[in-house]
Amino acid sequence: MLSHEQRTFDVAVLTVRPQYLLPFRPGQSIGVSHPAVRSWRYYSPANAPRSDGTVELHVRAAPGGVVSSRLVYGCAAGDQIHLASPVGERLTLWQARSSDLLLLAAGTGWAPVKALVEQVAAEGSGRRVDLYVGARSRTEFYDSEAIDKLAATHPWLRVSYVAGSDPQRPGEMVRLADRVLADGDWRSRHVYVCGSDEMVGDSVAALTAAGYQPGQLHHEGFGKHWYGPSWRTVAGSEGAEVIR
Repeated sequence: MLSHEQRTFDVAVLTVRPQYLLPFRPGQSIGVSHPAVRSWRYYSPANAPRSDGTVELHVRAAPGGVVSSRLVYGCAAGDQIHLASPVGERLTLWQARSSDLLLLAAGTGWAPVKALVEQVAAEGSGRRVDLYVGARSRTEFYDSEAIDKLAATHPWLRVSYVAGSDPQRPGEMVRLADRVLADGDWRSRHVYVCGSDEMVGDSVAALTAAGYQPGQLHHEGFGKHWYGPSWRTVAGSEGAEVIR
């Protein structure tokens, strides 16, 4: 592990360098484990593939989560962790072809979306991209410096922050999808949604009710272990490697 940054009480950003080449596509997830535990969790790299092979991981410590808690609270630069081969296609850009994009990200769901933005930048395809980043409160925008830098560097990228709660309006909650729908008609675009099960479910339901078609809405399956036991078994027995 090259670096470990504690961004909030329960969110850490890790930069790791695999010992061997670990090819992946933006939007995919990789298995992650720690030598001190026997469980695996899947996290999406928060970067497009880099020439130096490093991978950025955004991890939120889940209640009772042995892997996430170890990664957030029990790791430091120089430690070793294990990675497994990438899986998943639902959040990759191949489905969108050359279409303009609408990206909705909440919490650490920003990680795969950040990788998609980097891919668009690398392709130089001229897509228009509107990004909505949500959090429960303004203090939880843990990667705003990187987001603002991307927006300042790329004129085709427009960023909007949406805080669910406003101290000036106690008791009133703002849903990310409601803000998106209020801002415009995006039905000509492919939409990528990433966040908690509740956020993804609410957003997909709201967009579908507004006339968006299933084929243009892209998100992972629901559930904390959406790849299922078979993926975790394979990751635990094959393809794992040590990273530093």
